[in-house]
Amino acid sequence: MSHSGSAQWRACIRDDRAAIRGAGIVLGDRHVLTCAHILLPQIAGAEARRPDQDFQVELVGHRAAGPAPRGRVSDGCWKPPQDDQRVDLALLGLAEPLPYGSGPVLRRLPSGARRAVRMFGFPATVPTGVWARTRLAGDGGPGGVWIQLDSEPTGPALEPGFSGTAVFDEETEHVLGIVVSYLAGRGSALSWMIPVETIIRYLPRVRGWVSGDSAVGSRWRRA
Repeated sequence: MSHSGSAQWRACIRDDRAAIRGAGIVLGDRHVLTCAHILLPQIAGAEARRPDQDFQVELVGHRAAGPAPRGRVSDGCWKPPQDDQRVDLALLGLAEPLPYGSGPVLRRLPSGARRAVRMFGFPATVPTGVWARTRLAGDGGPGGVWIQLDSEPTGPALEPGFSGTAVFDEETEHVLGIVVSYLAGRGSALSWMIPVETIIRYLPRVRGWVSGDSAVGSRWRRA
């Protein structure tokens, strides 16, 4: 399937020095969903306070001359990692509305579904962005509310620069969640995503961009 349908929804998030902090996904014409941890100060012992600053949102499918759109965390949409680590979400509000589209289709994922998925991240070695492919392995992570992702043995593994990026279903192009974590160590095949169901549980404002009850049919339910 072509990647062009997802191009306008992919975002690279940079700080005020233009350093890449991670990835995000455009929702509607004025919001970007990402992980809270990529917005935190990169210093030891930093408190998980809501950042009082703007971030640059580079739109991958609409790179053009001129400054990138800027956004900051919307009121009530800062859900940083706590002691149990299960929540790691933030919703940026853009200073100006985007001139295109209404964002992708976010879909809930039924328990036990195994799907081939892909994601577009911005690792230090390929700052312009690179695709990675994985397969949903099942419930995991803190509290069992994340989904484990198993990388393809011949493709790139997830690493810094992928956090916050959308997880696209290979078959439907629906967004099933966002990448949140990976096993430390370059080349690891293990990573995790926060599925849509968990996102809307902790960040109800995102519910307005969710369509339907389930991302895939009943044939994908646990045997």
